[in-house]
Amino acid sequence: MSRRSLQASAEGMKKAQAALIRNSLTQQALAEELSISRQPVSKFFQGKPVDRYIFVTICEKLGLEWDEIASFCSLPDVDDAASTSQIESLVQTVREKIHDNIHRRCNIIRLLDKEQPVRLESIYTDINILERVTGRRRLSLAELHDNCDKNNIYQKRVSGLEAVRHSVGRVPRLEGSAVSASARPEGEREASPFGAAVPQAQEIPVRVERYNKHWIWGKPGSGKTTFLKWIATQCNLGQFLCNAVPIFITLKDFAQTRDQPSLLDYITAQFEECGVVEPQAVLTLLSRGRSLLLLDGLDEVRKTELNRVLQEIRNVSSRFCANYIVITCRIAALEYTPEEFTEVEVADFDDQQIADFAAKWFQNQDTLKAEHFVQRLFANQPLGELATHPLLLTLLCLVFEETGDFPTHCSQLYQEGLDLLLKKWDAKRGIERNQVYKQLSRQHKEDILSQIAWTTFERGEYFFKQSAVEQGISHHIQTFPEVSTFFETLQVDSEDILKSIEAQHGLLVERARGIYSFSHIIFQKYFAARKIVASPPSHAEEAFQNLVYHMNEKRWREVFLLAVEMLPNPDYLLQLMKRQLDNLVAGDETQYDNAKKLLIDCLNNSSC
Repeated sequence: MSRRSLQASAEGMKKAQAALIRNSLTQQALAEELSISRQPVSKFFQGKPVDRYIFVTICEKLGLEWDEIASFCSLPDVDDAASTSQIESLVQTVREKIHDNIHRRCNIIRLLDKEQPVRLESIYTDINILERVTGRRRLSLAELHDNCDKNNIYQKRVSGLEAVRHSVGRVPRLEGSAVSASARPEGEREASPFGAAVPQAQEIPVRVERYNKHWIWGKPGSGKTTFLKWIATQCNLGQFLCNAVPIFITLKDFAQTRDQPSLLDYITAQFEECGVVEPQAVLTLLSRGRSLLLLDGLDEVRKTELNRVLQEIRNVSSRFCANYIVITCRIAALEYTPEEFTEVEVADFDDQQIADFAAKWFQNQDTLKAEHFVQRLFANQPLGELATHPLLLTLLCLVFEETGDFPTHCSQLYQEGLDLLLKKWDAKRGIERNQVYKQLSRQHKEDILSQIAWTTFERGEYFFKQSAVEQGISHHIQTFPEVSTFFETLQVDSEDILKSIEAQHGLLVERARGIYSFSHIIFQKYFAARKIVASPPSHAEEAFQNLVYHMNEKRWREVFLLAVEMLPNPDYLLQLMKRQLDNLVAGDETQYDNAKKLLIDCLNNSSC
């Protein structure tokens, strides 16, 4: 068998002829249904070698298992040399004709509130891929909690482009809750949302194998679309898979196309707009596995159109199985698990990626500005934590570019970041999400997150079970009389709401199967502070009193500072803190010193 050819055995041809009759087809009719020429169909039934992809497609149409009727010989296709020359010529012709279109659609991006779009290569920072999807790991609460402040556990990251080019097959092995330091490559670890490592099963490479279909999961704003555009531009420039034709498709646009064309017809129409008028050019490229099909934003497809889009993807993936196909989708956006795709996840930025991004952002400004930005960023742990998220890093760069520093009152900056994730990021791109979840107002969503944050943070829980979160959501929804009846009528459960919060905003994320946390601990602290600040007047005194009980605990420092910043008038809270400090005088000296320092910081913050 040659690299691209298969032929039917004598017994296989008999089965194929019987199947043809059983399906009431002629060879000509079969060729027409498969949108291929009569020649390869005729060769198939003569037992001559044909392209593997056509062989498999014919078998699937006839309801046959291709490997049961194939004759695995080493005879090359007699037309192989000629067809290879023709396909190489077609690939280069099509690449030339679509070059300008790919460049125009993929090499220009807009960064939040920047007045002008920028060239992709001027800002793009290489992303890394996690070879295991974070929420699929089977780790316990104890393992996550015990290791959230240790640096000796990591999840291996690989370059995004290398992940698309090929993957390493792996066998997971969990040895206790940690990977020994000797087994960890220097500098490699998984950055947790808390600036520390998260437990991960040790993974042992067992074989190198090509996987040409990738399903890339990622949080909102993690850089999925930017990465897909980078792949397209690199292929377009001949820097990546230069013997393939890049095809970039925004799935939302495909789903909303008038007359609902098939994905194959949609691709053909794109090519025709670029002047590719050769008959069956798309079909030939796909049949020969010479396309790089980039399908962006499955999560952006409306629910009413999702099944059709998924079926179209399955059809193309199954029929043209040799092509590189990459799909991006937000984590938790849908339950569908692709059978033929290698699933990976976009990793958060590490320190080097943050520095690289900043260097590119400020490259046309003061030469020391990028360095100053990074120094100020890493000196502020909460901001450094937010910078691991590409969208929030972009926001931080914008703020620093305008003011030359970060604001003294960081609560305003956190609120702006939350505005992006809760509303503006989707609105800027005209994306509509889950209609049921939209019944919750912005305030309702923040109230739910505030209740979860306060309850978990007060218990010292950075990680919490999904069942507990869902129970809290269900209970809290009942306090919204204007919407609780609506949700009961539609029988929407709290899991739907939790998954929507995760998929649409990325503020809660699944760290292991059935275990969640806030994406960044500073958001947990922010919403805990908001719970205090937003308390109704009748409960304000009790809420403030509950807060001051924690004055002597260092982990509550940011909650106090944020509450003081967010209150229109923090005097009453500061008075309660002074009384609490007086009560600690006769107690533990360390606790008193912690509380005293906190009160001084809060007083300074309130006077700024």
